[in-house]
Amino acid sequence: MRRVLAAYVQRNPSLGYCQGLNFIVAILLNQLEEEQAFWVFCQMLEGMLPIDYYTTMAGIIIDQKCFEQILISRYPELAEHLEENNYKCESFMTQWFVCAFATTLNFEVLVQVWNMMFIEGITAIFKTALAIFDILHDEILIANDIGELFIVFKLGVKKITSFDQLLKSIRRQKLRMSEIRKLRQEVSGGVYSSQDDHKYNSKKQQGSLAETNIQGKLLSKFYLFGGISKLRSSGILPKEILANYDQEVVASTKCNLEWPI
Repeated sequence: MRRVLAAYVQRNPSLGYCQGLNFIVAILLNQLEEEQAFWVFCQMLEGMLPIDYYTTMAGIIIDQKCFEQILISRYPELAEHLEENNYKCESFMTQWFVCAFATTLNFEVLVQVWNMMFIEGITAIFKTALAIFDILHDEILIANDIGELFIVFKLGVKKITSFDQLLKSIRRQKLRMSEIRKLRQEVSGGVYSSQDDHKYNSKKQQGSLAETNIQGKLLSKFYLFGGISKLRSSGILPKEILANYDQEVVASTKCNLEWPI
Protein backbone atom coordinates (compact mmCIF):
# COMPACT_ATOMS: atom_id res chain seq x y z
CA MET A 1 0.00 0.00 0.00
CA ARG A 2 2.80 2.40 0.87
CA ARG A 3 4.49 1.76 -2.47
CA VAL A 4 1.31 2.29 -4.48
CA LEU A 5 0.49 5.54 -2.67
CA ALA A 6 4.06 6.81 -2.92
CA ALA A 7 4.11 6.03 -6.64
CA TYR A 8 0.88 7.95 -7.16
CA VAL A 9 2.24 11.01 -5.36
CA GLN A 10 5.16 10.90 -7.79
CA ARG A 11 2.79 10.59 -10.73
CA ASN A 12 0.49 13.35 -9.56
CA PRO A 13 2.27 15.62 -7.03
CA SER A 14 -0.40 18.32 -7.28
CA LEU A 15 -2.82 15.99 -5.52
CA GLY A 16 -0.43 14.49 -3.01
CA TYR A 17 -1.83 12.20 -0.33
CA CYS A 18 -5.03 12.68 1.60
CA GLN A 19 -7.04 10.62 4.05
CA GLY A 20 -9.30 8.16 2.29
CA LEU A 21 -6.95 7.10 -0.49
CA ASN A 22 -5.43 4.33 1.62
CA PHE A 23 -8.83 2.63 2.02
CA ILE A 24 -9.33 2.54 -1.76
CA VAL A 25 -5.83 1.12 -2.36
CA ALA A 26 -6.35 -1.50 0.34
CA ILE A 27 -9.43 -2.86 -1.43
CA LEU A 28 -7.67 -2.89 -4.80
CA LEU A 29 -4.68 -4.76 -3.38
CA ASN A 30 -7.03 -7.35 -1.98
CA GLN A 31 -8.13 -8.21 -5.52
CA LEU A 32 -5.23 -7.23 -7.80
CA GLU A 33 -1.48 -7.46 -8.14
CA GLU A 34 0.44 -4.36 -7.05
CA GLU A 35 1.00 -2.84 -10.50
CA GLN A 36 -2.56 -3.58 -11.60
CA ALA A 37 -3.86 -1.95 -8.41
CA PHE A 38 -1.79 1.16 -9.14
CA TRP A 39 -3.18 1.63 -12.65
CA VAL A 40 -6.77 0.98 -11.59
CA PHE A 41 -6.25 3.47 -8.76
CA CYS A 42 -5.01 6.05 -11.31
CA GLN A 43 -8.10 5.50 -13.45
CA MET A 44 -10.43 5.85 -10.47
CA LEU A 45 -8.93 9.16 -9.37
CA GLU A 46 -8.35 10.61 -12.82
CA GLY A 47 -11.38 9.32 -14.69
CA MET A 48 -14.18 8.41 -12.27
CA LEU A 49 -14.05 10.31 -8.98
CA PRO A 50 -13.82 14.12 -9.09
CA ILE A 51 -10.24 15.18 -8.44
CA ASP A 52 -11.31 17.97 -6.09
CA TYR A 53 -12.70 15.38 -3.68
CA TYR A 54 -9.04 15.07 -2.70
CA THR A 55 -7.60 18.56 -3.18
CA THR A 56 -9.74 21.51 -2.08
CA MET A 57 -12.66 19.23 -1.07
CA ALA A 58 -14.88 21.55 -3.13
CA GLY A 59 -16.02 18.55 -5.14
CA ILE A 60 -17.40 16.69 -2.15
CA ILE A 61 -19.24 19.84 -0.97
CA ILE A 62 -20.77 20.27 -4.42
CA ASP A 63 -21.84 16.62 -4.65
CA GLN A 64 -23.20 16.76 -1.12
CA LYS A 65 -25.48 19.63 -2.15
CA CYS A 66 -26.40 17.79 -5.34
CA PHE A 67 -27.29 14.67 -3.36
CA GLU A 68 -29.44 16.72 -0.99
CA GLN A 69 -31.43 18.02 -3.96
CA ILE A 70 -31.80 14.53 -5.41
CA LEU A 71 -32.88 13.18 -2.02
CA ILE A 72 -35.54 15.88 -1.73
CA SER A 73 -36.95 14.98 -5.14
CA ARG A 74 -36.81 11.18 -4.60
CA TYR A 75 -37.51 10.80 -0.88
CA PRO A 76 -38.98 14.10 0.39
CA GLU A 77 -40.20 12.56 3.65
CA LEU A 78 -36.68 11.37 4.51
CA ALA A 79 -35.11 14.70 3.59
CA GLU A 80 -37.65 16.51 5.76
CA HIS A 81 -37.02 14.15 8.69
CA LEU A 82 -33.27 14.74 8.50
CA GLU A 83 -33.86 18.48 8.37
CA GLU A 84 -36.17 18.39 11.40
CA ASN A 85 -33.49 16.56 13.38
CA ASN A 86 -30.69 18.82 12.10
CA TYR A 87 -28.87 15.84 10.63
CA LYS A 88 -26.76 16.92 7.67
CA CYS A 89 -25.82 14.78 4.68
CA GLU A 90 -22.20 15.78 5.26
CA SER A 91 -22.26 13.60 8.38
CA PHE A 92 -22.00 10.49 6.24
CA MET A 93 -21.42 11.63 2.64
CA THR A 94 -17.77 12.54 3.01
CA GLN A 95 -16.92 9.00 4.10
CA TRP A 96 -19.28 7.39 1.58
CA PHE A 97 -18.13 9.32 -1.48
CA VAL A 98 -14.45 10.05 -0.80
CA CYS A 99 -13.78 6.38 0.03
CA ALA A 100 -16.29 5.11 -2.57
CA PHE A 101 -17.97 3.15 0.27
CA ALA A 102 -14.71 1.29 1.03
CA THR A 103 -15.15 1.87 4.77
CA THR A 104 -18.93 1.51 4.76
CA LEU A 105 -20.22 -1.51 2.89
CA ASN A 106 -19.68 -5.21 3.49
CA PHE A 107 -16.71 -6.33 1.36
CA GLU A 108 -18.67 -8.72 -0.89
CA VAL A 109 -21.24 -5.98 -1.54
CA LEU A 110 -18.57 -3.34 -2.05
CA VAL A 111 -16.75 -5.13 -4.87
CA GLN A 112 -20.03 -5.41 -6.80
CA VAL A 113 -20.71 -1.70 -6.28
CA TRP A 114 -17.24 -0.95 -7.61
CA ASN A 115 -17.93 -3.14 -10.65
CA MET A 116 -20.88 -0.86 -11.32
CA MET A 117 -18.71 2.21 -10.77
CA PHE A 118 -16.18 1.00 -13.34
CA ILE A 119 -19.04 0.86 -15.86
CA GLU A 120 -21.12 3.91 -14.90
CA GLY A 121 -18.66 6.16 -13.08
CA ILE A 122 -19.80 8.44 -10.25
CA THR A 123 -23.47 7.80 -11.10
CA ALA A 124 -23.17 4.37 -9.46
CA ILE A 125 -22.03 6.02 -6.21
CA PHE A 126 -25.05 8.34 -6.19
CA LYS A 127 -27.41 5.44 -6.95
CA THR A 128 -25.89 3.35 -4.19
CA ALA A 129 -26.33 6.17 -1.68
CA LEU A 130 -29.98 6.56 -2.69
CA ALA A 131 -30.47 2.78 -2.47
CA ILE A 132 -29.15 2.80 1.10
CA PHE A 133 -31.74 5.43 2.00
CA ASP A 134 -34.40 3.29 0.34
CA ILE A 135 -33.41 0.21 2.35
CA LEU A 136 -33.14 2.14 5.63
CA HIS A 137 -36.30 4.15 4.94
CA ASP A 138 -38.37 2.97 7.91
CA GLU A 139 -35.46 2.95 10.37
CA ILE A 140 -34.59 6.54 9.45
CA LEU A 141 -38.15 7.75 10.05
CA ILE A 142 -38.30 6.01 13.44
CA ALA A 143 -35.08 7.67 14.67
CA ASN A 144 -35.93 10.72 16.78
CA ASP A 145 -32.63 12.57 17.21
CA ILE A 146 -29.11 12.97 15.84
CA GLY A 147 -27.75 10.16 18.00
CA GLU A 148 -30.31 7.63 16.80
CA LEU A 149 -29.82 8.68 13.18
CA PHE A 150 -26.08 8.25 13.55
CA ILE A 151 -26.60 4.68 14.76
CA VAL A 152 -29.01 3.94 11.89
CA PHE A 153 -26.49 5.04 9.27
CA LYS A 154 -23.54 3.47 11.08
CA LEU A 155 -25.02 0.07 11.88
CA GLY A 156 -27.86 -0.13 9.36
CA VAL A 157 -25.50 -0.05 6.38
CA LYS A 158 -23.47 -2.92 7.86
CA LYS A 159 -26.63 -5.05 7.80
CA ILE A 160 -26.68 -4.89 3.99
CA THR A 161 -24.83 -8.16 3.40
CA SER A 162 -26.45 -9.15 0.10
CA PHE A 163 -25.71 -7.32 -3.13
CA ASP A 164 -28.96 -8.64 -4.58
CA GLN A 165 -30.82 -6.75 -1.83
CA LEU A 166 -28.93 -3.57 -2.64
CA LEU A 167 -29.24 -4.07 -6.40
CA LYS A 168 -33.04 -4.18 -6.22
CA SER A 169 -33.02 -0.72 -4.68
CA ILE A 170 -30.32 0.55 -7.04
CA ARG A 171 -32.42 -0.44 -10.05
CA ARG A 172 -35.25 1.73 -8.76
CA GLN A 173 -32.99 4.81 -8.80
CA LYS A 174 -33.53 6.42 -12.19
CA LEU A 175 -30.58 8.79 -12.28
CA ARG A 176 -28.49 9.93 -15.23
CA MET A 177 -25.12 11.62 -15.37
CA SER A 178 -26.74 14.52 -17.22
CA GLU A 179 -28.86 15.25 -14.12
CA ILE A 180 -25.79 15.21 -11.88
CA ARG A 181 -23.91 17.52 -14.27
CA LYS A 182 -26.82 19.96 -14.31
CA LEU A 183 -27.03 20.04 -10.51
CA ARG A 184 -23.26 20.45 -10.20
CA GLN A 185 -23.38 23.42 -12.52
CA GLU A 186 -26.18 25.02 -10.47
CA VAL A 187 -24.44 24.72 -7.10
CA SER A 188 -20.76 24.96 -8.01
CA GLY A 189 -20.66 28.75 -8.32
CA GLY A 190 -21.85 29.24 -4.75
CA VAL A 191 -19.38 26.71 -3.37
CA TYR A 192 -16.41 28.23 -5.19
CA SER A 193 -17.44 31.73 -4.12
CA SER A 194 -17.82 30.59 -0.52
CA GLN A 195 -14.35 29.04 -0.49
CA ASP A 196 -12.91 32.16 -2.09
CA ASP A 197 -14.60 34.46 0.44
CA HIS A 198 -13.34 32.35 3.30
CA LYS A 199 -9.73 32.37 2.22
CA TYR A 200 -9.20 35.84 0.85
CA ASN A 201 -9.80 39.18 2.52
CA SER A 202 -11.44 42.05 0.69
CA LYS A 203 -8.16 43.41 -0.69
CA LYS A 204 -7.06 40.07 -2.09
CA GLN A 205 -10.48 39.58 -3.63
CA GLN A 206 -9.91 42.50 -5.98
CA GLY A 207 -8.99 41.59 -9.54
CA SER A 208 -9.93 38.70 -11.76
CA LEU A 209 -10.91 35.22 -10.67
CA ALA A 210 -7.75 33.88 -12.25
CA GLU A 211 -5.66 35.89 -9.78
CA THR A 212 -6.97 33.76 -6.92
CA ASN A 213 -5.55 30.74 -8.77
CA ILE A 214 -8.67 28.71 -7.96
CA GLN A 215 -8.05 26.61 -11.03
CA GLY A 216 -4.71 25.49 -9.60
CA LYS A 217 -6.45 24.12 -6.52
CA LEU A 218 -9.23 22.36 -8.37
CA LEU A 219 -7.41 20.49 -11.10
CA SER A 220 -4.39 18.24 -11.12
CA LYS A 221 -1.98 18.26 -14.03
CA PHE A 222 -3.07 14.84 -15.23
CA TYR A 223 -6.77 15.55 -14.79
CA LEU A 224 -6.33 18.73 -16.83
CA PHE A 225 -5.02 16.95 -19.90
CA GLY A 226 -7.34 13.99 -19.46
CA GLY A 227 -10.61 15.80 -19.20
CA ILE A 228 -10.40 19.57 -19.48
CA SER A 229 -11.76 19.71 -23.03
CA LYS A 230 -14.75 17.63 -22.04
CA LEU A 231 -15.44 19.80 -19.01
CA ARG A 232 -15.24 22.96 -21.10
CA SER A 233 -17.48 21.70 -23.87
CA SER A 234 -20.11 20.48 -21.40
CA GLY A 235 -20.24 23.87 -19.72
CA ILE A 236 -19.33 22.50 -16.28
CA LEU A 237 -16.33 24.81 -16.10
CA PRO A 238 -16.58 28.26 -17.71
CA LYS A 239 -13.80 28.87 -20.22
CA GLU A 240 -12.80 32.17 -18.64
CA ILE A 241 -11.94 30.48 -15.33
CA LEU A 242 -9.38 28.32 -17.12
CA ALA A 243 -8.16 30.91 -19.59
CA ASN A 244 -4.43 30.54 -18.91
CA TYR A 245 -4.25 27.31 -16.98
CA ASP A 246 -3.07 25.16 -19.88
CA GLN A 247 -0.04 27.38 -20.37
CA GLU A 248 0.65 27.56 -16.63
CA VAL A 249 0.72 23.78 -16.32
CA VAL A 250 2.89 23.33 -19.40
CA ALA A 251 5.33 25.96 -18.15
CA SER A 252 5.51 24.51 -14.65
CA THR A 253 6.22 20.99 -15.87
CA LYS A 254 8.43 22.00 -18.84
CA CYS A 255 6.20 20.10 -21.27
CA ASN A 256 6.45 20.37 -25.02
CA LEU A 257 3.07 21.31 -26.48
CA GLU A 258 3.70 18.96 -29.40
CA TRP A 259 4.18 15.91 -27.18
CA PRO A 260 1.32 13.42 -27.47
CA ILE A 261 -0.42 13.33 -24.10
